[in-house]
Amino acid sequence: MATIGTLPNLLDAAKLRGADGRILRTAELLMKLSPMVADIPFQEGNLTLGHRVNVRHSLPTPTARRMNQRVLPTKSTTEQNDEQCMELVDYSQVDCSIADLGGQSAQYRMNEAMAHLQGMTNEFERQAFYGNSAVVQEELDGIIPRMTAASDTVIDAGGAGSDNASIVLVGWGAQTIYGIYPKGTTAGIKHEDLGKHTSETSSGLMEVYRDRWQVNAGIAVEDPRYLAAIRAIDVSTLVADTTGATTNLINLMIQLVHSVYNIDSPLIKPVIYMPRTINMMLDIQANNKSNVYLTTEQVDGRRHLSFRGIPIHVSDAMTETESTI
Repeated sequence: MATIGTLPNLLDAAKLRGADGRILRTAELLMKLSPMVADIPFQEGNLTLGHRVNVRHSLPTPTARRMNQRVLPTKSTTEQNDEQCMELVDYSQVDCSIADLGGQSAQYRMNEAMAHLQGMTNEFERQAFYGNSAVVQEELDGIIPRMTAASDTVIDAGGAGSDNASIVLVGWGAQTIYGIYPKGTTAGIKHEDLGKHTSETSSGLMEVYRDRWQVNAGIAVEDPRYLAAIRAIDVSTLVADTTGATTNLINLMIQLVHSVYNIDSPLIKPVIYMPRTINMMLDIQANNKSNVYLTTEQVDGRRHLSFRGIPIHVSDAMTETESTI
């Protein structure tokens, strides 16, 4: 998969440090299990537990000058933010007698491990959207808790109750929004083959093969102008009105695209994320009227949806039970 500018994706980053082929293999698997993980460019953080970024709040203002006129120097204003990495750990173990049947113990263990990899991928994606270290100290700081009030980049769809959802647009890039892993560590999932062990419980003993899985990662928002969302989409209201008269998703998404700074910059990869039901209703609304914004194409035999050329990815980590903003 191509890199964005000079910033590697997860697999590229794993290659920089991962002499162990298992690290590269698990990084590749992680990307295949989640479109979002495949989208995110990753870089090594500059802190032991994360990454410190300078967020620019204002630009310097030049002075119109005449001859022999002195000019006062100006400067931009910035704020330092520390982005935190979370650590996920899981163990898998299988009965040695079952794994050794047919002489394919390594393949059997990998097949069993896929469930653990999927679970870790799902949890990373959930935290990438909803993680909040202010509520749960061990979590990374996700995207949606950063957008809790209407603003230039947050569109309030006016939903009520507790069955709301969001659509998020991220401009991934080396100096905008990207994934991080702690300084001096390896990108992706770390896998340790712990070998054969005697598992002891109150029911007795059993010989097992055991594996340990670990991932350390976070999300850094260096330029918030490239992060936008439609919040408080009332799901029940949306589903009840397939015409879009009540909640016009296409109009909202046009606003969303225009709320991101320089969406056509070659240095970013913009991607739109939404829950499954919202994706279905967008498709229905687009089918009900003349539509030039929503397009589909077949890539590797799979149907891919995009809005004004920006890929749309369904995330099952995004809930349809959000509160209002």
